[in-house]
Amino acid sequence: MKKIAVMMLMAAWLAGCSTTSEPADETRGWTVEKLYSEARDELNSGNYTRAIKLYETLEAR
Repeated sequence: MKKIAVMMLMAAWLAGCSTTSEPADETRGWTVEKLYSEARDELNSGNYTRAIKLYETLEAR
């Protein structure tokens, strides 16, 4: 009985780990120039949250 409980607990733990995945990075294939241009366009259009995200991605590269 104890073995079954441990096995079920392990299965639940492993299933929980498999459902967490990072969203795909849409900027993955972008050049530095394109990334900067998109960030600048977002900033100029007032979309500050998106611009910050793009600038942070640019800085991390």
